[in-house]
Amino acid sequence: MRAALSRRGSAAGGATLAVIVGAGLSVATSSGRAAVARASAHPMAASQSLSTTVQPTADCTIYSGSPTSSADCGGGSDDEVGDDGNGSLYRTMISFAGGLGIPAGSHILSSTLTIDVAGAFGSTPSWVFQMTRAFSPGAATWDAYDGVNAWSTAGGDYNDSLQASSTVTGPGAVSFTITPMTQAWLDGTAPTPELMILPYTGAGNAFSFANQASGNGPYLTVAYQPPSTSARRRRPHPSSRRRSARRCRRPPRDGRSRSSSCSAGPGTGRRSGCTG
Repeated sequence: MRAALSRRGSAAGGATLAVIVGAGLSVATSSGRAAVARASAHPMAASQSLSTTVQPTADCTIYSGSPTSSADCGGGSDDEVGDDGNGSLYRTMISFAGGLGIPAGSHILSSTLTIDVAGAFGSTPSWVFQMTRAFSPGAATWDAYDGVNAWSTAGGDYNDSLQASSTVTGPGAVSFTITPMTQAWLDGTAPTPELMILPYTGAGNAFSFANQASGNGPYLTVAYQPPSTSARRRRPHPSSRRRSARRCRRPPRDGRSRSSSCSAGPGTGRRSGCTG
């Protein structure tokens, strides 16, 4: 603790002694009287940064070449993105509807989606978009989100605001940074915690990557700052304590029921209904 001592004269000829000690506490005396002032509360301690890996709830490839088939929607097949060489497209949807496992109110510092590319044909620029309608795992097709009910637009419903992009040229890990989208999932402001990877490519360019069923599927790596706990540690305002102290605690001595709250007795200056 650091202390500083100073003495200075006052206009009235008296002396003022000021002592400054640690924790923002100052004591000043003048004419034998003392006053104590405390600086504002300590600044809130910054929350530590944490990191977690999040596995998807489901993934699903839909194919315009077989618009009513759900054969590539999960299961044992790889996920695919691109063009089949005949103008038909593969798109893959990934769901995190099972939750992120991150406390509500946290601030997402970074979020990266990683896929493990098994094989690639040509160079495939790939885009990530926020989906606006959830798909049914194992049942979704190019034409229908649950195998029965149609998408608003064939090929899946998504917001066309680009979230991330990456060009896939060969096997290996490929990453997409989707921090704002993950924050929206956590905050509950996104239509659904699901995304779509679709190609922006010429004929014949495509790639496949391991799906969730393979045990080496897509995953999120998220760094976040949990919410501060200082608000939960605040003490109640002193006025609330005084109000609670006004309630009677002792039972009436005559055994009769009386109001549990105190009221001023007429002309007595005391509160009736209370003893002691």
